Amino acid sequence: MAAPLIDRAWATERLRVRDAQPTDVPRLTAIFNACSYAGEWDDTFTVVPESDVAALAAKSAQARGGCSSEPFTLQCLCDTASDEIIGYYHLTYRRPLENQVGVSMLVLDPAHQGRGFGAEAVRGIVAGLEALRSYRALVAKVYLKNWPAMRFWIGMGFTTVLRYLGDPVMAEGAYASILLERPL
Repeated sequence: MAAPLIDRAWATERLRVRDAQPTDVPRLTAIFNACSYAGEWDDTFTVVPESDVAALAAKSAQARGGCSSEPFTLQCLCDTASDEIIGYYHLTYRRPLENQVGVSMLVLDPAHQGRGFGAEAVRGIVAGLEALRSYRALVAKVYLKNWPAMRFWIGMGFTTVLRYLGDPVMAEGAYASILLERPL
């Protein structure tokens, strides 16, 4: 049986959220690359080519079409005031466990950070997943050196530590992370 996925399109007070399309890839890549400053805290934030983001968009489209055994969605966050794409997120369903959904990425254009858009998006994701009634928790991987992300996710209710991952020693060039869980 296919995993139930969050709606293709939904909205909050200030965001219109929709599945990513191939034409969105240049903007999504630019947003991700604008956040490469976080690479000193989180080694997933490196400058990436458009082909990497295009592969994620294709993976999401395949999952929506029922052509993938790995349920995954990539959705754009659009500011309703300007209709501009200001960020995106992706979810992996039934990961790390069957009854969980993982937020594998949440990224906002630096010009829109600190204005509550990320929190609004997470509240919307939680509401959408709760409506599905198929999962018991949302999980986020957070790098320990990434204090802004750590504060954000804990503030959003991700307070249960599931697992420690990565390097055992805190040092320059070493990266360690934790999986944080928020019940649905």
